[in-house]
Amino acid sequence: MFNSFLDTKSAADFAAKSLAPFARLTDIAAATFEKAARFQVETAIAATNHAAARLQATVQASGNPYQFAARHAELTAEFVTASNQKWQEYLKLTTDLQSDVTKWAEDAKSQVATQFAPLMRAA
Repeated sequence: MFNSFLDTKSAADFAAKSLAPFARLTDIAAATFEKAARFQVETAIAATNHAAARLQATVQASGNPYQFAARHAELTAEFVTASNQKWQEYLKLTTDLQSDVTKWAEDAKSQVATQFAPLMRAA
C-alpha cells in the first residue's frame, strides 16, 4: 500500500481521482450561483422598468383618473404575468439543481466506493 504512495505519479493520480467529486460539486455550485445571480439581476431590472413605466403613466394621465387607473392596472397585470413566468423559470432552476446534486451524490458514492475498495481490502 505504501509503495504506491511513494510513486509520485500514482500518488498524483490517486489525489486527482479523490478530488474529482469535489471539483464536480464546485462546478455545479458555480453554475447555480451564476444562474441565480442572473435571475436576481433580471428581476431587479424588470422591477425598475415597471416602476419607471408606472411613473411615466402617472405623468401622462395626471388629469384623467380613469386613464390613470386603467394604465396602472394594465402595467401591473403585465408585470405580474412576467414575474410569474420568471418564477416558473426559477422553480425549474431549483428542480434542476436538486437533480444535479442527487446525481452528483450517487456518482461520488460509486466513485469513492470503487476507488477506495482496494485500499479497504488491503487493510
